[in-house]
Amino acid sequence: MSATASQREKDPRFSMENPDGSPEDPPVFSPKVKLNDDIHIVYRERGVPKAKSNCKIIIVCGFGSSKDMNFQVPQELIEELGIYFLLYDRVGYGESDLNPRHPVKSEALDLQELVDQLWIGPKFYVIGVSMGGWMTSEGKADEGVDDW
Repeated sequence: MSATASQREKDPRFSMENPDGSPEDPPVFSPKVKLNDDIHIVYRERGVPKAKSNCKIIIVCGFGSSKDMNFQVPQELIEELGIYFLLYDRVGYGESDLNPRHPVKSEALDLQELVDQLWIGPKFYVIGVSMGGWMTSEGKADEGVDDW
Protein backbone atom coordinates (compact mmCIF):
# COMPACT_ATOMS: atom_id res chain seq x y z
CA MET A 1 0.00 0.00 0.00
CA SER A 2 1.46 3.30 -1.02
CA ALA A 3 0.01 6.45 0.50
CA THR A 4 0.27 10.04 -0.60
CA ALA A 5 1.35 12.80 1.77
CA SER A 6 -2.22 14.11 2.06
CA GLN A 7 -3.50 10.61 2.95
CA ARG A 8 -0.85 10.31 5.66
CA GLU A 9 -1.88 13.62 7.21
CA LYS A 10 -5.58 12.68 7.37
CA ASP A 11 -5.40 9.02 8.36
CA PRO A 12 -4.42 8.22 11.98
CA ARG A 13 -3.05 4.83 10.90
CA PHE A 14 -0.09 6.63 9.37
CA SER A 15 2.51 7.80 11.83
CA MET A 16 6.26 8.11 12.12
CA GLU A 17 6.33 4.60 13.61
CA ASN A 18 4.03 3.22 10.90
CA PRO A 19 4.62 5.34 7.77
CA ASP A 20 3.13 2.91 5.24
CA GLY A 21 -0.17 2.39 7.06
CA SER A 22 0.29 -1.37 7.40
CA PRO A 23 -1.15 -3.04 10.50
CA GLU A 24 1.37 -3.01 13.29
CA ASP A 25 2.44 -6.27 14.84
CA PRO A 26 0.74 -6.87 18.19
CA PRO A 27 3.04 -6.57 21.18
CA VAL A 28 4.70 -9.83 22.16
CA PHE A 29 4.88 -10.63 25.84
CA SER A 30 7.21 -13.30 27.11
CA PRO A 31 6.23 -15.60 29.96
CA LYS A 32 7.70 -14.83 33.37
CA VAL A 33 8.01 -16.35 36.81
CA LYS A 34 8.08 -14.61 40.17
CA LEU A 35 11.00 -15.57 42.38
CA ASN A 36 10.87 -15.74 46.17
CA ASP A 37 12.40 -12.26 46.43
CA ASP A 38 9.50 -10.81 44.33
CA ILE A 39 11.67 -10.36 41.23
CA HIS A 40 10.15 -11.40 37.91
CA ILE A 41 12.36 -13.35 35.51
CA VAL A 42 11.29 -13.42 31.87
CA TYR A 43 12.16 -16.44 29.75
CA ARG A 44 11.83 -17.95 26.29
CA GLU A 45 11.62 -21.60 25.31
CA ARG A 46 12.96 -22.97 22.02
CA GLY A 47 13.47 -26.34 20.43
CA VAL A 48 11.29 -29.37 21.00
CA PRO A 49 8.61 -29.34 23.71
CA LYS A 50 10.07 -29.83 27.17
CA ALA A 51 8.02 -32.98 27.84
CA LYS A 52 9.33 -34.64 24.65
CA SER A 53 12.96 -33.58 25.00
CA ASN A 54 15.97 -35.84 25.39
CA CYS A 55 18.25 -32.99 26.41
CA LYS A 56 17.48 -29.76 28.26
CA ILE A 57 19.87 -26.84 27.85
CA ILE A 58 19.69 -23.54 29.70
CA ILE A 59 21.41 -20.59 28.04
CA VAL A 60 22.68 -17.84 30.35
CA CYS A 61 23.14 -14.62 28.39
CA GLY A 62 26.13 -12.37 28.63
CA PHE A 63 26.50 -8.66 29.34
CA GLY A 64 24.10 -6.59 27.25
CA SER A 65 22.31 -9.63 25.85
CA SER A 66 18.92 -11.17 26.54
CA LYS A 67 16.70 -14.20 26.06
CA ASP A 68 16.23 -13.03 22.49
CA MET A 69 19.87 -13.59 21.58
CA ASN A 70 20.54 -15.53 18.41
CA PHE A 71 21.90 -18.86 19.65
CA GLN A 72 22.37 -20.65 16.35
CA VAL A 73 21.70 -24.35 16.27
CA PRO A 74 20.48 -26.07 13.10
CA GLN A 75 16.81 -27.01 13.39
CA GLU A 76 17.57 -30.48 12.02
CA LEU A 77 20.00 -31.07 14.90
CA ILE A 78 17.51 -29.79 17.48
CA GLU A 79 14.87 -32.18 16.20
CA GLU A 80 17.22 -35.13 15.73
CA LEU A 81 18.62 -34.88 19.25
CA GLY A 82 15.39 -33.70 20.89
CA ILE A 83 16.86 -30.54 22.40
CA TYR A 84 14.82 -28.16 24.55
CA PHE A 85 16.34 -24.71 25.18
CA LEU A 86 15.49 -22.29 27.95
CA LEU A 87 16.83 -18.75 27.56
CA TYR A 88 16.06 -16.15 30.20
CA ASP A 89 16.72 -12.51 30.99
CA ARG A 90 18.92 -12.25 34.05
CA VAL A 91 17.90 -9.74 36.71
CA GLY A 92 18.32 -6.25 35.24
CA TYR A 93 18.52 -7.50 31.65
CA GLY A 94 15.90 -7.43 28.90
CA GLU A 95 12.37 -7.66 30.27
CA SER A 96 13.25 -9.02 33.73
CA ASP A 97 12.91 -6.79 36.77
CA LEU A 98 15.72 -4.45 37.73
CA ASN A 99 17.05 -4.64 41.27
CA PRO A 100 20.29 -2.70 41.82
CA ARG A 101 20.82 -4.43 45.17
CA HIS A 102 20.65 -7.89 43.64
CA PRO A 103 24.15 -9.40 43.98
CA VAL A 104 25.65 -11.31 41.09
CA LYS A 105 26.33 -14.16 43.50
CA SER A 106 22.60 -14.75 43.89
CA GLU A 107 22.12 -15.36 40.15
CA ALA A 108 22.88 -19.06 40.55
CA LEU A 109 20.08 -19.32 43.09
CA ASP A 110 17.78 -17.39 40.73
CA LEU A 111 18.55 -19.92 38.02
CA GLN A 112 17.93 -22.84 40.35
CA GLU A 113 14.58 -21.36 41.40
CA LEU A 114 13.64 -20.76 37.75
CA VAL A 115 14.48 -24.39 36.93
CA ASP A 116 12.36 -25.59 39.85
CA GLN A 117 9.36 -23.43 38.97
CA LEU A 118 9.42 -24.48 35.31
CA TRP A 119 9.78 -28.18 36.19
CA ILE A 120 12.89 -28.59 34.07
CA GLY A 121 13.80 -31.78 35.92
CA PRO A 122 16.87 -33.12 37.68
CA LYS A 123 19.14 -33.29 34.63
CA PHE A 124 19.96 -30.30 32.43
CA TYR A 125 22.96 -28.53 30.97
CA VAL A 126 23.92 -24.89 31.43
CA ILE A 127 25.74 -22.90 28.76
CA GLY A 128 26.99 -19.49 29.77
CA VAL A 129 27.58 -17.15 26.84
CA SER A 130 30.35 -14.59 27.37
CA MET A 131 29.81 -12.99 30.80
CA GLY A 132 27.04 -15.54 31.39
CA GLY A 133 29.79 -18.17 31.56
CA TRP A 134 31.49 -16.29 34.36
CA MET A 135 28.19 -15.98 36.20
CA THR A 136 27.53 -19.71 36.00
CA SER A 137 30.99 -20.71 37.23
CA GLU A 138 31.18 -18.05 39.96
CA GLY A 139 27.63 -18.64 41.12
CA LYS A 140 28.10 -22.38 41.29
CA ALA A 141 31.26 -22.08 43.36
CA ASP A 142 30.11 -19.24 45.63
CA GLU A 143 26.61 -20.47 46.38
CA GLY A 144 27.44 -24.14 46.78
CA VAL A 145 25.12 -25.22 44.00
CA ASP A 146 26.38 -28.72 43.41
CA ASP A 147 23.71 -30.35 41.28
CA TRP A 148 24.56 -28.64 37.97
